[in-house]
Amino acid sequence: MSEIDFSGLKSYDGTVSEAEFNRLVDICSRLVLNNGVNYRVKRSVAGTVIVPGGVASLGTVCPFAVSVVPVAADPTTLTATITVGTVNQFVPTNAFDSFTIDATGTYYVKASIESDGQKITSVEYNVDTSIPDNQTPTPFSLPTSFDILLAIVYNGRVYRTIDCGSVSLSGQEQFRVDKTSADPGSLPYSAYYVWVIQ
Repeated sequence: MSEIDFSGLKSYDGTVSEAEFNRLVDICSRLVLNNGVNYRVKRSVAGTVIVPGGVASLGTVCPFAVSVVPVAADPTTLTATITVGTVNQFVPTNAFDSFTIDATGTYYVKASIESDGQKITSVEYNVDTSIPDNQTPTPFSLPTSFDILLAIVYNGRVYRTIDCGSVSLSGQEQFRVDKTSADPGSLPYSAYYVWVIQ
C-alpha cells in the first residue's frame, strides 16, 4: 500500500477551501479496506467492522476457530487446536483433541461428515495433508461421506475458510438425469442430491 500525502492541506478559520476539500475527498476515495491475513472486513447497512481471524465481532471466539502454537521441545512442530463448533447440532466426536503438525507445509483442517443418506450421523475433526473429500451427488439420497474445509494451515499460518458460526447442512437437489425407460408410476428422471452449507 502506498502512503498518502496529506501535506499542503490548509484550514483557514476552521474552513477548508473547495479545492482543498476536493483533494481530501480524492485522497479518501482511494482508501480501500479489504480482507487480509487474520482479519475479515464485514460490511452491512449498519457500518463496517474489522473482525480478527477466528474472533467474532464482540470478542468471542468463533466456532471452528483454529489456533497453532509451537511445541516447546521441538520448534519444527506445532500443536493445532480447534474451537468446538457443531454441524447440525452434532459436536465432533474428537472435539477436545489437539493435532501435532509440522511447522512447514500445507495442512487441511476438516470436519469429516458421515450421514445415513437422510441425516447427519457423526462429525469428526481431521487435520492432515490430504485434500478434503468432495461430495459426490447421489441419486434419490444425500451423500454419506464428505469433508467440510474449515481452515488451511500453511507454513504455520492459519487461513480460515468459513464464516464465524456453527454449520447447518440441508439437502438440495443438484441436477436430474432422464431415465431411458421408466416403470409406470415412477419418475421419468433420477434426482441427484448434495448437502448445502447454510
